[in-house]
Amino acid sequence: MVGAYTQRVFPSLTLRSRSSFFLIGFYTLSLVCFSLIVKFGILRSVNPPSTTLRGMFVLSSFVAGVAGGGFAIFFWQATKYFIGAWGGLAFGLWVQSFRDGGLIRPIGVRWVLYISMWRSSTLL
Repeated sequence: MVGAYTQRVFPSLTLRSRSSFFLIGFYTLSLVCFSLIVKFGILRSVNPPSTTLRGMFVLSSFVAGVAGGGFAIFFWQATKYFIGAWGGLAFGLWVQSFRDGGLIRPIGVRWVLYISMWRSSTLL
């Protein structure tokens, strides 16, 4: 009975959770790469980037995302403990994107949103 139970559960865990590991790793590292490019790579007052340079920024974010997804799949046993936190962060950032400058203006309340989203998603 136990062997039949483990044979039913194990195949359902491999494909679905590994693909979600890739997606969350892709999203996280591409978002980090794009944020660093926007913060440190663009000096709008000196030289606005051309369309080719903007395309290179998107390409580098995509390559970083693929690397992050591969890293998340390769270390899937450690990644499964962080997937809820990453999902909560993604949801919190999505809520913040509803309005220019963020839906929630005060910084302290933003941190409460991010921590509560992280905590609620890790408990599920």
